[in-house]
Order: sequence, then C-alpha cells, then structure tokens
Amino acid sequence: MQFLGYSGWQLLTQLPTLLMLVVGLVLALTHRRLPRGPRGLLLAGIAVLLLGALLNLGWVLALPRVVQNGGAAQLTRLNLIVGPLLALLHPLGLGLVVAAALTGRTSPPTPPAPQWRGWQPGTGEPAAQQWAGPGLTRPESPDPAPPARSVDHG
Repeated sequence: MQFLGYSGWQLLTQLPTLLMLVVGLVLALTHRRLPRGPRGLLLAGIAVLLLGALLNLGWVLALPRVVQNGGAAQLTRLNLIVGPLLALLHPLGLGLVVAAALTGRTSPPTPPAPQWRGWQPGTGEPAAQQWAGPGLTRPESPDPAPPARSVDHG
C-alpha cells in the first residue's frame, strides 16, 4: 500500500463509512414510508454523521501540512478546536439515528388475558363410561340396585 501514500490510505479507510452515510441519506430522502418525525430525525442524524466523517477526513488529510507548516504549536491549537467538535458530532448523530428508530412506534395492543374460571361443567350429563362397570349405577336412577354379591361357600 506504499503507492497510495498517507492521503490515499486515509481516504481508502474512510471511504466505506462515507459511502454508507451517503447511501443512508439517499434512502432516507427517497423512501417516504417513514412517518415525518422519525424521518426528520434520521435525516438529521445521518447528516450530522456525514458532516463529522467529512470533517474527520479533512482533518486527517490536513495533519501532515499543519505539522510541516506550523509545527507542534499550530497543531495543538487546531486540535483543541477540531478534537472536541469531532467528539461531539459522532454521539450527536448516533443519538439522532437511535431516536429516529424509537420514536413514532406504537406497541401492538396486548390481547386480553383469558378468563380462566376453573373447571366448568358441561351439560350436566355424566360421561357414559364414568358409570359403566359392575355394581355401579347412574345417579339419575330412581332405585339403585344393590351390587350383586357372590357367596363363597368353601
């Protein structure tokens, strides 16, 4: 990568970020499905991030000239201006993008809780197999017959 030099290498490393921000800005401008509030926040956030990325690229590309022409004192003065500005732009842009993602959204309505009332009798009729068997009678029988007993004589 020696053939690119310092400036070419810096541009090459910052290019993916710049391209993604430009694509995001174009998509936010052309897709009108987003509501107005979140869309405005998204556009502002991407614009701030793009401004910060361009300022950062400009500062990184200007560093060798600043050091060569003005020395360490000039670099320190400019860095006291550019550094805090860059430190504020990135979180501000990200905050706007996050705010765009979270505003204007409504949570889906929660379904009502099921009304559980325990065991509910059906029609009142017992199941047929419940009363089947030797010596069992149905409760509706008016005259329950006594169970048949076998006598063992032996």
